[in-house]
Amino acid sequence: MYIWLLTVPQLICYVAGLPLTAALIIFRNKEYLHEKKFYTRYGLLYMGYREGREWWELVIAIRKLAVVSIGTFGTLMGVVDLQAFVALGTVFIAIIVHLVGQPFNVTKPSGRRLHNLEFTALTICWFTFWGGLLYFLGHENVNTVDENVLMLTTVVLVVSNATFFIYSSTAFVRAYLHDRRVEKVRKKTRLALLKGDLESLSTKVVPINEGGDTEDDKQDATGHDNENQEKHRIATLTFTPDHHLGHFGDH
Repeated sequence: MYIWLLTVPQLICYVAGLPLTAALIIFRNKEYLHEKKFYTRYGLLYMGYREGREWWELVIAIRKLAVVSIGTFGTLMGVVDLQAFVALGTVFIAIIVHLVGQPFNVTKPSGRRLHNLEFTALTICWFTFWGGLLYFLGHENVNTVDENVLMLTTVVLVVSNATFFIYSSTAFVRAYLHDRRVEKVRKKTRLALLKGDLESLSTKVVPINEGGDTEDDKQDATGHDNENQEKHRIATLTFTPDHHLGHFGDH
């Protein structure tokens, strides 16, 4: 009952359903991938991958599903070292798929960094499984693997995983701070351009009769004194140039 009511629905809806749904959304909206409204909503699924590899998150999901399945259902094999051996083969295939598929644009520094991080992570995963096999060797013959070798393997595995975690976290923080600085520069640039546009508009506003007011200018159409009233500020409203109107100026 637990299998049919919990396990099977979770496998269909969550484990397989979400990656397949995401891939379907990307395949059906290839022409909208770079539109702001679309990538604001679904950009997490494909942003960072090069053109033609927007669906690569499906490959990542399949790889994670395979490794987790080995860890979960691999105990049915009955032998732990066989389970680690299958995991070794799965990660090795993932490395080959990554190198052949090249989901990131390695011609750009950011894409090359992502490519190296992904390759390093897969390599450390493979090395971790391989090192774990040493602890299951020599069950029939005790002391087949020396105790010092096991201790050295433990230290190397812990140091390599910790080093990669620290390096990847540092790279993430640096990229985040860099994006913040770029965004600040963009905001300042937009404000400067907006201020420049306002200043350019203000230079087009000129006073009337720069040479001085005449008697006609000091009176409005009703004959009242116009000297203390606010003058028109837009020069183009104070005259009608004939050369702008063409022959219609004669009429």
